[in-house]
Amino acid sequence: MLDRRVAANPERSRLLGRLKLSHMRLYSVEAVAELLSGRKMLPSEQDELWELDGNPAYDVAKRAMDVLMVLATAPVWLGICLLVGIAVRLNSAGPALYSQMRIGQNGHPFRLWKFRSMRHQAQESAAQFAQTNDARITGVGRFIRRWRLDELPQLYNVLAGHMSLIGPRPEQLTFVDAFATRIPAYTYRHLVRPGLTGWAQIQQGYADSEEGAAVKLSYDLYYVAHYSMALDLLIFYKTVRIVLSGFGAR
Repeated sequence: MLDRRVAANPERSRLLGRLKLSHMRLYSVEAVAELLSGRKMLPSEQDELWELDGNPAYDVAKRAMDVLMVLATAPVWLGICLLVGIAVRLNSAGPALYSQMRIGQNGHPFRLWKFRSMRHQAQESAAQFAQTNDARITGVGRFIRRWRLDELPQLYNVLAGHMSLIGPRPEQLTFVDAFATRIPAYTYRHLVRPGLTGWAQIQQGYADSEEGAAVKLSYDLYYVAHYSMALDLLIFYKTVRIVLSGFGAR
């Protein structure tokens, strides 16, 4: 049980984030009073992130829809994957696929798969943000990034349960460790499965700095607090429009 009126500080926020990811049930003093009295307390001035509880019923339905949609469209996306893989191999030396460790739901790491869009040695270097007109990107890589075709192998991650079709984009471990230290609320984005596309992607696009990551986090937390069938359908619709326009591609 926590007191809302205690002044927030980074260490307390990080502790609350760790407790939440371990599924510790947290209550405010007001919430306990409501349970004991049967009366609704007046709203306070702040809305604490640790009160987010998710939507278990929708989580089950969403997982079932993810699997059904990926399996139903498999003949299409597997054929496109074959063509993209051949193009990547012919365009530059190195494997067609590329993998990175990313952080998933509840802070668990998983291996994310993509088509290689950069020069082979460049993608094995230390983690860094992709920049506009990045010299590491190959000719085919620029094309598949423009149309998001490099993300198609992540449909395997969806089937494996690492990801959802819609949710906050999974981030690299190096960035997560850095952001979680400097942005105390960062871990709350891991309360839901990461996705191929999400609210932050359609609202902001690609974040290429820590300041951009903080703005992106505000969108991710909005999604964590309000995710639903209606919001997911809106994200899907806007994602199709964005892919066609090329917004946010790097």
